[in-house]
Amino acid sequence: MKAAPTQAGNALDTRLTLAFLWTWALFNYVYGDILHIFMIFMSPAIQRQLEGGALGGIPLDGNTTLAMAAGMQLAIAMVFLAWKLPPRINRMANIAVGILFTLIMGAVLFASGSLPPLNGYTLYAVIEMAITLSIVLIAWRWRGERVEGAGNS
Repeated sequence: MKAAPTQAGNALDTRLTLAFLWTWALFNYVYGDILHIFMIFMSPAIQRQLEGGALGGIPLDGNTTLAMAAGMQLAIAMVFLAWKLPPRINRMANIAVGILFTLIMGAVLFASGSLPPLNGYTLYAVIEMAITLSIVLIAWRWRGERVEGAGNS
């Protein structure tokens, strides 16, 4: 007969779940971007936009690429932070960053002002938004019990 999970066990499970969800989101970001690069090579129209220094009306200058790189660093850091931050800050960070990334992907997906095309990139974007919304929901419901040895110092 299995013992009922303790509050500390539930907090550990929540931390691991959040860290794994951020890892899953990152894999989708990477593979979605690789697919998007492949799509660019296959589309002369997108290539012309890039030659003009923009993509989808977004200028691709140093500031834009810096912001994109900083955003990805935040997502990468969330794998570690979901495991190590104290519970209260952990919960708030996962809610805030999860909402931020859901909104960013929604903006990217609907940047044209119409429904996106049904392709692989759209599938990745929808999955990424589902993952980050799951992170928000799990963090929202989490009451953040302390776990010994899991970064509470």
